[in-house]
This record gives sequence, C-alpha cells and structure tokens, in this order.
Amino acid sequence: MAQEADDKSNYVPNMAYSDIYLGHLQRLPLSGWWRIRRVSADRIDHADDEGRQRGYTDPDCDDSGWDRDLVPGNLQSPFLSEVKTRSKESLAWGGVAYFRRDFVAPAQRPGERYFLHFDDVNGNMAVYVNGKHMVSTTVSRMDISEYKGPTATHDIDVTAAVIPGGRNQVAIRFYHSGKPVKPWGYGNTIGILGPVYLDVRPAQFARDILVTPQADLAHVLVECTTDGEGEGTAAGWTGEVFEWDSGKVVAQLALVATARAGDGPQLSGEARIDQAKLWSCESPFLYGVKLRDHSGATVGVKRFGMRSFGVRGSEFLLNGQPVFLRGIVLDQALFGFMTPGNLFGFKTNQHQLQRRYWQAIRDLNVNHIRFHSTLMNTLTYDLLDEMGILCCDELSFPQQAIKAPKRSDKIDTKLFAEFCDDQGELSDEFRDYLSWRLRYLYSHPAAATFSFGNEIRQGDDYPDGRVGRMFNRLYDFYHGIDKQNRPCTPSSGRFWKETSNMAECAAGDKLDYIDTHDYTGTINNLPLGYVEYSLQNFIGKAKEHFSPLPPIVNGELLCIMNNYYPWAFDDTWASEDADEPNWPVLLKVLNTFHEEHRDCAQCCFCPIRNAGVKSYRFRREESCTRDIEFILSANRKAWPELDGFEALQKPLVVNSASGPLFPYDGGWQTAPRGEALQRACAPSIAIFDYVAPNRFCGDELPLSAHVINNSESDIAAAVLRVQMVLDERQV
Repeated sequence: MAQEADDKSNYVPNMAYSDIYLGHLQRLPLSGWWRIRRVSADRIDHADDEGRQRGYTDPDCDDSGWDRDLVPGNLQSPFLSEVKTRSKESLAWGGVAYFRRDFVAPAQRPGERYFLHFDDVNGNMAVYVNGKHMVSTTVSRMDISEYKGPTATHDIDVTAAVIPGGRNQVAIRFYHSGKPVKPWGYGNTIGILGPVYLDVRPAQFARDILVTPQADLAHVLVECTTDGEGEGTAAGWTGEVFEWDSGKVVAQLALVATARAGDGPQLSGEARIDQAKLWSCESPFLYGVKLRDHSGATVGVKRFGMRSFGVRGSEFLLNGQPVFLRGIVLDQALFGFMTPGNLFGFKTNQHQLQRRYWQAIRDLNVNHIRFHSTLMNTLTYDLLDEMGILCCDELSFPQQAIKAPKRSDKIDTKLFAEFCDDQGELSDEFRDYLSWRLRYLYSHPAAATFSFGNEIRQGDDYPDGRVGRMFNRLYDFYHGIDKQNRPCTPSSGRFWKETSNMAECAAGDKLDYIDTHDYTGTINNLPLGYVEYSLQNFIGKAKEHFSPLPPIVNGELLCIMNNYYPWAFDDTWASEDADEPNWPVLLKVLNTFHEEHRDCAQCCFCPIRNAGVKSYRFRREESCTRDIEFILSANRKAWPELDGFEALQKPLVVNSASGPLFPYDGGWQTAPRGEALQRACAPSIAIFDYVAPNRFCGDELPLSAHVINNSESDIAAAVLRVQMVLDERQV
C-alpha cells in the first residue's frame, strides 16, 4: 500500500492524448495537479467562509500546506485517497473548496487574447486570475439533479489579468451541496469534471463551428459565429478543408456574413470536396476545416466526417445505404467515477486509456451506442468519430425512484416543472440549454440519433398529455436547428413492448423512429422461447397503426444480472452430478422467494426459467452467454422490419472498471458476455430457428437457417457450413 501511495503521489500526468486540437490551436493544457483545500463540509454556501477571510484567491496566498489532487476529478474521491479507508460521510462531501495552480502563459502577439476554458464543472465556481475576479458561474437544480454529464462549457476572457510569458496563478472558489446522495451513501459526482486549458486567440475568432455535409455528399456547409474584439474584422475570412491525418488540403471556401447572432456576425461558406471519402462505421474517414482571418491567422478548427444519417420509409440510412444498429447501452456509472483516479484517467485519456476502451467496444462488432440519459465529454465523441461508432444522444430529467417496482422497464418517474409549462411549452432556459447541447455535438459524424428521454410514457404517471406535447415541441425544435436532419424519437422505451399504448403514440407523437424496451428472455419478463413472438407481435401492431412503418429499435434488451444468492440456492442441489434436487428446499425457495425477496427474484428467476435451477447453481455464465447469443440473434432475424437493438448488458470488457484504473496502462479484455455479444453482432451472421428445450422427441426436426448480411459490402458467394457437436464430439 505504501508503494502504491508513493506511485500515485509521484504520478506525472501526460496531456498529449487529451485533446485532438492540441496540434492545431495555441492551447496550453492546465489539467493535472492542483492544490485544493476544503473549508466546510456542512453542504452550506457560507458567504464569509475561511477562504474569503484568509485570502485564498490572492496570488501571494501560501498554499504549500494544502492537499494535492488531480483535475479533472471527483471531489468525492480524491486521487490520493483510498475509498476503503474513508468514512461514509467523506464519500458524500458537500461544501466549499478552493482550487489553485500556477502556469506560465504563452507569449502574446499584438491583439491576441487569453481565454481560460472549463469543459465541465458540476458546482458553482468563482474564477480568479492573479487575484482578479473574472467570472462566477452557477448550476441549476443542484440538490435534485444527479450528474449526467456537462450542462455547459465555460470560456472566460482573462486577458486583463494574465501576465504574457510570465508566471500566473489561477484560483477557484467552488461550492456544491453534494446532493443528491445515493441510498448506498455516495454523494453526487461534483467538482471540476472536465479538462481545463488556456487558449491564445486572435482579437476576433470563430465560435461554434458547425459543419453540415450536404445531401450529395460532395459539398460541405461551414457556419460559425464570430466572437472577440473589433467590429467588422471578420471580413475576408476564408477556410480550407484538409484530410485530418495527412493534412492534405482538398478544398477552399470563403466565408460571408449571413445573419446576426449575439454580438458577432454569423458567417457561412460552402466547399466542394472532389471524390470525397465518406465516413462510415467500417471506414471512418475524417476531415478538418481550418478557418483563417484576413491576415492568415487561424481563428478556429473543427473536425468532421462526410456522412449522412437519416430515415427513408422503414429504414435507417447511412450515406444512403440501409444500416442495422448493433448497439449497446452505456452511462458514465460504468467507469467507476467514485473510485479515485478513474475520472481523471478516463477524461484526459491517460496512456490512451479511453481510446483503448472504445476500441475494445468496437472490436465487439458494435456500431452504435445509446448513452443512457447522459452527455459524455467532448473527447468521447472525438474517439467515437475515429472508431466508427454511431451514438444516440439522450436527454435526462430529474427523477424519483419507484420503490419495489413491479416492472423492470418502469422504475422511476420524471420531473418536468422547470422544463415546460402545463401545455408542454419549453422554458427559455431549457431552449438555451438544448441549443448549446446541439452545438456541442453538431459536427461529430458519430452523433446520429436523438432521444428526448428514457422510458417516459403517457398513462398513470403523466395522464394530462403534457409530456406528449413537450415531446412534440422538442421534435420541432431539434428539426428546426439540426440541418443534418438526424432522426429523433420522443423517448427510448416510450412504446410498451406489449403495444398497449401503440395507438395513443401513433396518434399523438411526432417521431422519426419507434423505440421500445423488450426484455423478453431476461429479468422479470417472458421466458426465452417467447423472444421472436414478442418482437413479431410488436412489429405487427406497429404496422396496423403506422403507414409507412418507421424504423423500429429495441432500445433495451438483455439485462442478465450477475446476482447469485447462496443463502437461498446453495442447498437446492447437492452437486452438479446429482440426479435430482433437494425437492423440499427447492420448492420452499421458489414458493417464497418472489413474495419475500422481490428485487432478488427479478434478478434470478430469468436464468432459472431459461435453463433450470441446476444451471443457475453451477453454470450461470455458460447459460448467460448462450442466452445472449440467442436473444440478439432473434433480434437480428427480425431485420429489416427491426432496424436495431441496444443491449443493456455487462460486463462486456473488463479492466477492473469497478476498481482503480490507475496506473492507466492495463489492457481491456473481452469478458465471456462480450464474446457472446461479439458473435451475435458480426456484420454477417447465420441464425438457426430456436429449438425449445424438452420439447422435441423423434429422429427429425426441420429447421430454417437465416443468413443476414449487414456489412457495408455485398457478399458475392456465401457458404454456410454447419458443425454439430455433442458432449464435445463432432457428430
């Protein structure tokens, strides 16, 4: 332990892979070691705290006795701490803290300005440079909103305070209540949660560069807003399109003013790329556009891909060709941000940790991810662009958990008071946030679809139609801004799998695709043999109510838990070789488990139904991987009427993600469940009909084989070879 603590204390962060624009802009990374001092822990933002009394933001403040921590980082899990040795109270800290660090500012040419950038901060902060107050920012819904990714980026002009070429000091007063606190004791993820850097920019520069490939996939529209000092200096701006990896310039454009936006003109220009190389999942080619002012100085850079993603009839189209979404569901909880160092390592891509993770996911034949009510950090989308992984951006709302839920796809209710009025009209604050979020994602070729929430349906929870009206306003808002016209759905899982609200949604919802959550074969749903029947029933009902039929996505499936309860099941079978179970014990368990241990039953009855108690007792992982392959194969078999799925299954790849990722050099290994998903997600696949166990006797059983090709190229001559194995012998 002493050696490990010493290694962590002496760790030298490397920001070389933290930002794809480091080689293109005048940018100084400020992530890494900072000094930090907590001055309160009572969740109250005291106006006259210790830091204000003692001048903790003054440049000559002696911070030599302060703690050290890595930024970005979660204040609930300091890098140099060990969770196992900390008190429960310290894992849910809330109060005021001060951050400080020194930096040497790059030299400044005449007219250039310094901007301090924070990519993601969850909490209120006041920023000081060399003792001068620069800005104060706040977060809304602090006590009720669980961290779901950035809600704003902060770009602060600090030119008036920075000493060019000299040593400078930045100090931050930070406050967060630490709420909401999880039932198991962990507080909210809070602190400076994204990279920090200092930019040197021309007097006037490009902000929010938006790149839209045109329908012919040869022309590209580039738009930006100008910001900075100087009226009219954006005249004469030009741009060059270049291949991102080689740097080869392939097109030029001139920017002209098109409209007013904020304090600066909106500029746009169009370029034609001869023989453009398209971005796709199997060939994710990337371009960049560099904007220059009249003097030739770089005023902005944006990476993009030439691709289109949309809907035609009942199909998703990638570059005009049908595509099947072989997806998974992820959120930030997977990466263990309560474990010291995990957030820093992941968000700054130490030793290319995050890149290696997404490569491991792509190697599972995954071409799509729905980020469950989560906005990821900028670097994540940059890496997905490189990997060729499409993603769904999904909004989140504050929620209240349902105690002892009866259904696995109805576990909470959402709160909408601050987002829309009783008629579903979007609030001004919400519109501003949505505009920022769309700009944040806009030019990423990986950003393909939008969901306005998770499992938000009409009915008992929202009976007055308000939510449906809000969704329709969101649909109009997105399509009014997004010139790429990417597909939207009101909510992932909005359609009950048993189709009880199909007619209602068909009559009232504006949508581009249908999203249901069909867990058949897992958790507390129907057994394995009903997977295909459930899918076909849903598709059949959708055909009755929609013409033409939109694309359909099974947005959550395959939730097979790891849970095993030895106190209940260890005595049901004496051994794997036993001919029969201990019947009195087994019957007692099965008869009482559901009533007395509902949550536990929801996790274990599925594998018992599918493979029996003996399999659950002795061969859980083997049974699980078989079920994964069958359920995903059944969904693949429903193509082209089913257009994709998003598997909610873990672990797929492992690197002690629930523990420490430090020292960040471990490889990501494919877990057995990941191997099963990899086989079922192969672009080209052969599938046999399902044979239910214990339902066949005789010498012959007719089966159909289905060969499906969802790759981006045709297969000229397909050959199906079948090998039959019994007791490890080929028969």
